[in-house]
Amino acid sequence: MAETLRRIKKPDGLWHPLESGRSRLAPWLLSLFLALGPVYWLPGISMRALQRFDWGILLVSLALALGTEMLKGRRPFPPGWLGPLGFGGILLLWLPGLAQASEPFRVMTFVYELGGSCALFWCFYCIARDGGDVRAIFQRAFVIIAVLAGIALFRTLLNTADWQAPCRWDYDYIIGFGIRHTIWSVGLAVFVPVGAFFFLPGSGRRRLGWKFIGIMGTAVLIGSQFISSGRGGILASLLALGGLLLLPSFRRLAFAVVLIGLLASIAFLDDSCAKHLKLDRWTVTEPISEAVNPDVWAKTPLDNLSTRRVQGYLLGLEKVAERPLLGHGLGQVRLDTPWGTQTEIHNLWLKWAVYTGIAAPLLLLFMVGLILRTGWRLFRDPSRSEVQRGTAALLGLILLSGLVISMLEIDIPIGVFQRTAIWWAAAGTLVGLSAKSSRRDPRHPKRFHSPSGE
Repeated sequence: MAETLRRIKKPDGLWHPLESGRSRLAPWLLSLFLALGPVYWLPGISMRALQRFDWGILLVSLALALGTEMLKGRRPFPPGWLGPLGFGGILLLWLPGLAQASEPFRVMTFVYELGGSCALFWCFYCIARDGGDVRAIFQRAFVIIAVLAGIALFRTLLNTADWQAPCRWDYDYIIGFGIRHTIWSVGLAVFVPVGAFFFLPGSGRRRLGWKFIGIMGTAVLIGSQFISSGRGGILASLLALGGLLLLPSFRRLAFAVVLIGLLASIAFLDDSCAKHLKLDRWTVTEPISEAVNPDVWAKTPLDNLSTRRVQGYLLGLEKVAERPLLGHGLGQVRLDTPWGTQTEIHNLWLKWAVYTGIAAPLLLLFMVGLILRTGWRLFRDPSRSEVQRGTAALLGLILLSGLVISMLEIDIPIGVFQRTAIWWAAAGTLVGLSAKSSRRDPRHPKRFHSPSGE
């Protein structure tokens, strides 16, 4: 084995072909993987085939990125709680919930979702720490998902039967390329801050063209969200635009997108759009049909508007109080809906506490806090360039958008792995950028270096 490694090692110390593949192939594969995160199907491609393709490009990317680090003798993860200690601790604290799980396959699903999030986080950490062009990875992913969202948007508009009521679309079209309208909207929401990467200071004659791509891509993402009627994703996107308005470098993007939205509202929207977004539920106080059991229908306007999320939160608090340390087991607590079905509590932190006790969500929250603190320090460091500080701000907005969604949905930042990929990529990049600067700090000459001094 050692002889084989010596043969593929170049005189300059770079590993070939892994090093070449990592610098050239892996960034493109990662861009494609991030862009396909919200996509569950495409015309002419089965969901199973798309999923296999997704996982295939991810495994190749991870092998190139993490494998190179290990062959060089460097650890491919951050120190402390953001390394194996933290993710291993989450798995350990989840053991009571997994032991009480309703179905064995859900245990396997949770483990691979946690492992996938961890691996992608470390992958982007390594690339950013070693000076890789992570900005280009995010930009390419944004262009790809904006094109797909544009196809979904115009596909719906072209099939609109009644332009007198523009928000009365066929349900088969409004879900975009997701499996439900909420999933599509949430998946797009975390990409909205990425459009501002095209507004980071830079040189080149095409800079104005890239800004146009950022504006139109962001507008298309929000437009596709509106058509899908996924209100949680729309809320996260609007809050992200608000965050961009607070950052001088990105205000033009936010103002331009808001202007496009206002013009579209004046030209096309009417009363049917309020019903499309389910805003009329604020006034609903009775079951939607005689077949629905009134005992499980929400009694308050806020609960109606939130699609029974308030009832779910109350149920979650009640169940956490019953078993705060060990929980009730993965998938064991569900909320009855007025439609005769059951759903999980739509708040990731509360759902985790119900399933496995309060320790696991507290540890995850602590790790997220460490990542956000790292981003805040990068953003506030006056010794850094405007590009570095702007990058930290945008990555932080991606994380904050995901946290907003986590209060309304069940699988961000850990859940359906492909949909959360962009969140963990942003988190790994933030920590990697911080580690890169630490390696160059003369006060820490050996930090993040391999024992051989590479």
